[in-house]
Amino acid sequence: MTKTSDQKILLDEIGAKTPTSLLEATRDILQLGQQKEINAVFLTRAIRAIIHLTQSDLIVESASASNDYELLLKALSLPESLDLLEKNDPLADAKLRGLRIKLELLEASGGCISAIEVADILGISRQGVDKRRRNCQLIAIAKGKGKYLYPKWQFDESKNTTITGLESVLSDLKDFDPWMQLSFMLNSHPGLDNKTPLEMLLTENVKAVRAIAISFGEHGAD
Repeated sequence: MTKTSDQKILLDEIGAKTPTSLLEATRDILQLGQQKEINAVFLTRAIRAIIHLTQSDLIVESASASNDYELLLKALSLPESLDLLEKNDPLADAKLRGLRIKLELLEASGGCISAIEVADILGISRQGVDKRRRNCQLIAIAKGKGKYLYPKWQFDESKNTTITGLESVLSDLKDFDPWMQLSFMLNSHPGLDNKTPLEMLLTENVKAVRAIAISFGEHGAD
């Protein structure tokens, strides 16, 4: 079956049971996808899945989400959704929990900013930001096509620099991926009086955080 015929079937399905406004919106999305060379198969299947989710009486709970991505996660976490997902993947629930944790990490303490915004704060070029990222001097989360998200809490905008001790701690964590570094910085630790490493760095208690980071690194290497 061709992409065009598959999309026509989808539009016919939607048109038979949804308002005209939704049908028009779906048609516009598919056309936009073709214009930008987005995978039309992905869009078609994603829209069909979303239409299926709207049949649930519990879908209204998802509308309280703070952003579009959280809305999708909430919708996929509905019992009806999990029943379908777990038929093909028994780990679906655990994977969704992992995605939610990642979303919470990205949104914590001010959210994330772009490389251009980082360059503006630090007073350096975009290339300078990339160099710091490659040298593990900044936490950067890949978002595809060579673009990255930078947790905003890393920066002291009043001084146009990174927070005290950040580069030293990241050097101790250089063998871990950015998600692990992010999790380390934002989760409380008993060795820090149940405070997070970020909280301790903001009070310039770098020595205590580095001790925990080194221990964390040694444990991870075992």
